[in-house]
This record gives sequence, C-alpha cells and structure tokens, in this order.
Amino acid sequence: MAQKKLVDPKTGESFDLWVDTEDDKQRKSKWKEKMLAKKEHEKLTGSFTFTLLSSIQGLIEDTSFTDDEKTRIMFLGTYVTYGESEYSKLQKGNGTPILKKHLQKLLMITHNKSFYQFYNRLIEKKIIIENGNGKNAELYWTSKYHFKGKASLSHRKEKNLIKLYDRQLRELYTSKDQKGRQKYRPSNLYILFCMLPFVNYETNLLSVNADIPASETRPLLLSELAIQFGLTRSSSLKRKLLNIKLADSPVFSIITEADKEYVRVNPYIVWRNTSEPPEAITQTFKATKEFLISRQEALPGKRLRNYLESNGTQ
Repeated sequence: MAQKKLVDPKTGESFDLWVDTEDDKQRKSKWKEKMLAKKEHEKLTGSFTFTLLSSIQGLIEDTSFTDDEKTRIMFLGTYVTYGESEYSKLQKGNGTPILKKHLQKLLMITHNKSFYQFYNRLIEKKIIIENGNGKNAELYWTSKYHFKGKASLSHRKEKNLIKLYDRQLRELYTSKDQKGRQKYRPSNLYILFCMLPFVNYETNLLSVNADIPASETRPLLLSELAIQFGLTRSSSLKRKLLNIKLADSPVFSIITEADKEYVRVNPYIVWRNTSEPPEAITQTFKATKEFLISRQEALPGKRLRNYLESNGTQ
C-alpha cells in the first residue's frame, strides 16, 4: 500500500490515507480469481477425505491384505466423518451410521467367509473398532489412514496428504456393467492407490520425487512405471490404466512427448495441493468436468424423488 497525504479544505487539517497501489490491486484481483476457481472446483468435486501417503505406502507393503482388500480399505475410508480423535465414525452422506450388518453389502462381497476373514483382520489391526455388540455395532475408522477436517501442521509441512474425492471413488468401486455386475474388480482399481505416493503435489503427474516442485524433479516414464509394477511391457500398463473410467471419462491421462510417455491422474478424483488445479491440468479431463456438472444439475430432481419416496408419496 502507498501513503497519501490529504488536506481538509475547510479546516486545513492534514491527514494520511493508505491506498492500494496498482500492484496491490492486481494481487487482490488474482487472489479473488483463485478463490472463485477453488470454490468452483470444490463445488464440482464435492466432499473429500484426507489420506496419509506414508500410511498408504505401508498398506501397499502389507502382505497380510490382498490387493482386493487394500482397495476395499481405501473405499471404506471415504465414509469417515469429521472428528478430532484417533477414530471417526463411518456413516453415509445422509448421516446414517454404517453398522456391522451393513458392511458386507456395502463392500459388495458375496462370500461370507471372505467377508469375515477381511473384517476380522480389520479388527485385529485396529483399522476398525466397534461401538456396541453384534451386528448392530457402529463402526469407527482409524485416522491413521483417513480423516476429514483440519490436517496437522506437521503433515502439511511434510506434504504427507492427498485428497480423495469421496463420491467419485465410491462410484468407481460400485459401478456396474450392463449385466449388473461390479464393473471393476477391487484388484483392478488397486493400481490407482498404488500410484498415490508418486502423485506430484503441483501437477498430478506421477513423478520421481512427488514432494518437491515440478521444476526440480521429472515425471516418471510409463516404461519406468511398468517396471515398478512388475510388468514387462509399458503397453500392458497403458491399457490397464486407460481401461479405468469414471462414467466414460478417464481416470488416467497418458501424455506423449516425442517418444516419451508420462501419466497424470485425474484431479477431480485425487488432488494433493491446497490450491485449485490450474486449467492446464483440468483441460485434459474436460469430460470428467462435464460429467460432474451434469450430475450436479440432476441432483435437485433426485433429492425430490428421494424425499417423496421416503414420505410414502411415490
């Protein structure tokens, strides 16, 4: 700001007035644009859950869970509520608690034995704790993996956080094919969660060092990622990534530069930065944005139908 001296013409008294310089005006204008863009992104993406990247890396390395089960852990984490303790209640968006008796159906596990083996490991490792007895027990989820609310300063400084957009991840998990079967096996989606530790916090590109500015590192080649995930051909990984879609829009984008190929993750599904993703990134996923807009436009009618049904008028 700049100081400007003014004189009252009636009294002759002088006083100082602080006014915005052109730089101040430009800075405020950019900040306003940034906030508006951030609000637009938040409106489109909806609620999100924080995930600790260090815990995800530990889960990836944990051999006591299968790939299917690790994906189910990531899916269940999107149902945590806001809380300041070590555990948060699992509940649906309408506030209905997820009870033990609901869990098998929610996870779409058809075999009782598979479900209870998985559930007992969750209890054993204290990822879930029960409040109550029997099938009506309420379930609480450890904040070691997922939480909602304000992140600690240490986690923010260490860039140990990534946002998972709840509804998009749930739709990926629960989407069905034309025959009414689960479209993606949990193990098919597992690769998305394996990618999280590589997501650069500025660009959403899978990078050699995801925690430093993009200008100080480089994106991982598709061929390097293929080796990382035990595949002999990068084309196999490419096909695997491009086959995963949210309502016909890509979850991964393959960026080609000369003879090199890189991978970017959809910022409407996961995003690390506290600022909104720039247009240069979101433009690649325009189909997702259009899908989210159309989904939002359909919400008022859907809410009305749900209200009428719940009140017995339909």
